[in-house]
Parts: sequence; C-alpha cells; structure tokens
Amino acid sequence: MRLAGAAKAVTVLSLAFGAHAHQQQRFGGAPLRFRGALVYVSPTAVEVLEQNSLVIGALLPKQDPELAGQLAAHAVGDEVEITTVPIQAFYDSGTRRSYLLKLDGWRTLGRPKPAQLQAAMDSRARLEPGNLLAPPPGATAGLPGPRPNALPEATRAALGNWIQSFPNYLADATEHYDEDAIAAGRVRRDVLTYTATVADGKIARGNLTLDGVPWPGPYSETPVYHWDGGFGYMRAFIRPECGLRVEAGARGGAGFTEPADRFSFTGPANGCLGDLYFGYETVFAPVHGTLWIARADRLPRRLEMIYDFPAAFTLHSMKLDIDWAPVTVAQREYVLPSAASNAMVQEGESRQSRITYANYHHFTASASIQFGGLASAGAAGAPDAPSLSGLWTATVSPGRQPLGPFRLLIRGDAQGGFRAWSGDSGSQKPVQLEVNGTSVSFSVAEPAGPFVFHGVLNPARDAIQGTATMGNQSFAMVLKRQFGDV
Repeated sequence: MRLAGAAKAVTVLSLAFGAHAHQQQRFGGAPLRFRGALVYVSPTAVEVLEQNSLVIGALLPKQDPELAGQLAAHAVGDEVEITTVPIQAFYDSGTRRSYLLKLDGWRTLGRPKPAQLQAAMDSRARLEPGNLLAPPPGATAGLPGPRPNALPEATRAALGNWIQSFPNYLADATEHYDEDAIAAGRVRRDVLTYTATVADGKIARGNLTLDGVPWPGPYSETPVYHWDGGFGYMRAFIRPECGLRVEAGARGGAGFTEPADRFSFTGPANGCLGDLYFGYETVFAPVHGTLWIARADRLPRRLEMIYDFPAAFTLHSMKLDIDWAPVTVAQREYVLPSAASNAMVQEGESRQSRITYANYHHFTASASIQFGGLASAGAAGAPDAPSLSGLWTATVSPGRQPLGPFRLLIRGDAQGGFRAWSGDSGSQKPVQLEVNGTSVSFSVAEPAGPFVFHGVLNPARDAIQGTATMGNQSFAMVLKRQFGDV
C-alpha cells in the first residue's frame, strides 16, 4: 500500500553539487543522517534498512551520473551512513515511490554482522524493481513461501477469475476525512467528492470538489492523506509467495444479509500486504485481520486488516476496512468495492478517511476520459499516470529556438488532469496541455504570438519528439525529461 503523509506543494529546485571522493560523497545542505544496511540502489534512489526495521529512502542527485554505479558496487547488507537533505515530495516513476529526502553524502562503514545481513536479505525492499545491488556470495533469503491456506480451492479459483475480469468503470466517490490533533490545535472535517476511474484495477480521480468547492489540482494536492481507496489487496490471498496464513472461522457476522464464511489471516513482515510509507519512512509490517467470503459466488464481501507496526515507526496503529457488493455495470453484475475506510493513530494525532462509491458506469479502454479539460490516462495507449509528470527541457537545432532555453514543468496525473508551466521556477507561465494516447500537444502564450508544439511520447517515456511553431517559424524540437515524476 502507498500512503503519503501531509500533502506538500512541489517546487523545482536548483541545486549545486560539489566534487566527491571514492566511497565518500559530499554535496552540501542541512544534514539528516541515517545508518543501516544497503537494501536498494537504482539509477535514481538509494534505500537503507535501519536496525529499528525502518527503511529510509533518498533520491540520488542527477548531477552525478556515476553515483548509482559506485553505490551498486556494494552488496546487499553492506553497512553505510547516508546524509540527506529534506526536499518537497517528489514522485519517482522508476521506484514508484514519493521521496522527501535527497542524498547529500554517504560513507561506507563496513561489512554487516550476520543478523544485519539476514535482515537485509529478508527485507522486501530488496525486491523492489530495478535494484542494482547483488547479494553477497553465500547469502540466502528467508522470504515467505506457501503457508496453510484454508480458502477452498474453488474459492481461490473464483478469486483468480474475478481479479482477471475486473471491468473498467467510473463511479462517484465521497470521501469523509477527519483529522484530530488537539494538542497542536489542528482539527479538520473535510468532504471530498470525485469521479473514480478504475482501469486495470488501478484508480484515478477527477472532477474533484473539497467541501463543495471545485478543487483545481490533482488528488495528490488535496489537504488529506492519500491512499489507494481499497484496491489491490485480494491478490495476496491467492499468491503463495505472499506468505499469508488463512484459517477458517465461524460463519456469518459483520451484518451480512447473505450467507458468508469468515476467515482469519496473518501476514509476515516481508509479505505482500504490509508495505507502507509515511513521510520519509517505509515499513514492511506484519498484518492480521478477517475476510468474509459470500457462499453464493465465492467472492469477498468485507476485509478488515490491522498493521502491526514496529515501535520506531511514526504511526502507532492503522486499520483498514473494505466492503464489496454486487453492482450492475453495462447490464452485467460485478462484485466491486462499495466502501472503504482507513483509520490511523500517531503521537497526539488521529486520522480517518471513509469512502463510499456509487453510480457505477462502464467505459471501454479506448474512451478518452476528460478531467478538467485535459485528457487523462484513460485514453487508449495513454501513459500510465503519473508518467508525464516531471521537468522537461528542449533540444533544437542551433539558432532555431525563438524563445531561448525552454523548460516545461508538468505536474499532476490522471487523478486530476495534467497541468504545465514553462520557464524556470521564478517566472513560470501556464501551458495549455493536451494528452491523447502518446500524442502530446501544448501551447504557451507569448508576446510575439502563441508558441505551439505537437509531438509523440517515446516508448521509454523520457522524450517527446515533434514540431514547434511560433509565428511564421517552424522547427523540430525534442523534449527530454530531466527529473522524474513530481
């Protein structure tokens, strides 16, 4: 599960970085130091596992392309100290995480002790996509395997077919958000409404209102905590590598009007369900809970799950509830999420989000879904949100660029429509941006007339090649992404 902490505005930062020495980097900035075992290195990020079971991640500075290779020369479990500086929330499409820290320095402390190495090998952070680290010779992982599963074979088969046949649909969502921090004098009572677009089991949000007022930005910028809305949990019950132990319980309960069977379950810390980040801390926590399965169709009706966090984690407790119900979409009955809630407690604070879904409508994969006048990732062949978000710079033939250096900042995703600006962080101009599949077009109002670009996103999604026009001038231009998703 991906859960962001407080919503923060995103700013493009201009940073200067100094030279480095072998195995010790120093870049500058206010330091936050963390010591632990290396578990993950990619071209864009590094993550270390502290002895308190928390994983700390930091973006790598773009100005040093050799840094990832130097870190990757280590092995999983090697002990390091990283020095970081806080940054505003930055989504990296490579690791599919938001980061609040950037690497400012690092040093190698030595080989790990046996217990530290085993903890690193057992951590699911090591299995994140794109990890450049290799295990040391002879190291073995104690990752979970098949555990006793009391779900009948017919139920597991029904769940597998159900997951594969999930329809693409729209639904009206109402989210009630309560936040209480009495000692800090902060109390929130907000009602957020939006159109939930579900495609391939993933949710995007558009047409947002906050307390009855249209919200101009994406869901990620609303002043509530952000979570997946109750999607993506049931796969763990049919995947043996997730290590869930499922036991049969008493029938009925939970106020169902139809016959249902109750199952209890537990999941290990390095299973598939306990992945959660809050602020700059990531935790892989054990979980336990209850699942109700309807006897008629062998599909879920309710899930209750509690996270068992380590003492060092910012959150003290969290409980997740999801309800499913039979609904009709395109003249066919499906079992879809009807409600979900998420309640968490930390020192002096409590937060709760309660979502209900209604008015389900089917849409085909080729439909172009418009949010705020901008095409979203619902369009056929469109990039998965938020793959366009980032800082792009233009490359043109010498002497052909009428505006001088051109930079395009794109923020947002299919949840609320892409938004874009040109210029630097000190003088940004709004850009009219349209995304239709892999076709990207935008225009910028300039004193000499509109600056218009039409291009195509490449398969790697790191360049947009096309033609720009301004007045009577026309020239080829390539936009290349310099930073990951923001």
